[in-house]
Amino acid sequence: MNQALSAARAPLIDRASDTERSNAFGEFHSYFERKGFYGEQRYDGMDERYDLMERPYRCPPVLPSERSALRPVLHAVHQTYRHVLSPAWSVIDRAISTDYTLRSAWYWSDEHGVVDQNDEARAVVRYSTPELNDRFFDPAWCFYPDLMVLAAIDTYRNVFDTDPGADWQSCRDVALTSGPWWPFPETVVMSERPTLLTLDEQDRLHADDGPAIQWRDGHQVWAHDGVLIGPPRPGSATRA
Repeated sequence: MNQALSAARAPLIDRASDTERSNAFGEFHSYFERKGFYGEQRYDGMDERYDLMERPYRCPPVLPSERSALRPVLHAVHQTYRHVLSPAWSVIDRAISTDYTLRSAWYWSDEHGVVDQNDEARAVVRYSTPELNDRFFDPAWCFYPDLMVLAAIDTYRNVFDTDPGADWQSCRDVALTSGPWWPFPETVVMSERPTLLTLDEQDRLHADDGPAIQWRDGHQVWAHDGVLIGPPRPGSATRA
């Protein structure tokens, strides 16, 4: 997906003038320095530490036109994650971890640190969504590692009419049809998307007279004000 994103971005960078590229480069790296990614050690919810002063992002900087096009799309993906995917993921995760102890595989191939400075997709997404909390990227990248990148690639295709190639299409097919999934070293746990999911005004799982989440195979999750409950027994009254 990184290769596809690079291919989609390349024509824009090639068409930009030297002045445009220079200005974008300065703003791009100034942003990461202001955010504390350069010049100091940071923790990102992991045990490892990294220092981006020595290894800054090596991808081409994001041009203003790219950022303007990406921001609304990536915010829409964030909202989808928050309102639809995250509640379902949390329920499945709790159910799995109750019976099994799972150790997730690293999504990054760079074993020396949490951040791979060749990860163009992560840099582009971070720069285009500065107001989103960094912690959003942990579950989104580890358990939905394709959503933000695929949305960015689609934006380049639709807005800038560039060609990312065909290799990313299989990732897109999975993202459009699957629910939460967990990559592990030698296998992957996948789930379907729920056919029903209801939340209250505070984005908590909630339904007064039925399941809050239901899947196509009939599996249900009942919840009230975010608290998981069992379905009513046959013949018992359902309390509103």
